[in-house]
Amino acid sequence: MEVCTYYLAFLQWAILSLLFQQYNVAITAFIIFSFILIEKKKDFWAALVIVLGTLTKIYGIVGLAFFLFSKRRLQLLSGLLFWGMILFVVPMIYTSPNYVIDSYGEWL
Repeated sequence: MEVCTYYLAFLQWAILSLLFQQYNVAITAFIIFSFILIEKKKDFWAALVIVLGTLTKIYGIVGLAFFLFSKRRLQLLSGLLFWGMILFVVPMIYTSPNYVIDSYGEWL
């Protein structure tokens, strides 16, 4: 019963954050989801979630810490490189490559 109360309290704050268009809840979900995928030995898909979170907000890079827990490190690393390149290039379809590179350069 006590766990249910905590869950409902957390759910209330999560919904409020989403309603006020705060993206931090989604980044937290990305981090947790990447850990779950690594535990289920789906490292390639975990890499997608890590890269998506990192390219959205820089603290999504925390998901890289789960590299230490992965039993398939080579698959995770290749997934990070693959998804990193794909998700870096996709915005260039809609805008110019210079704009994308400048945007990420200013962001860092």
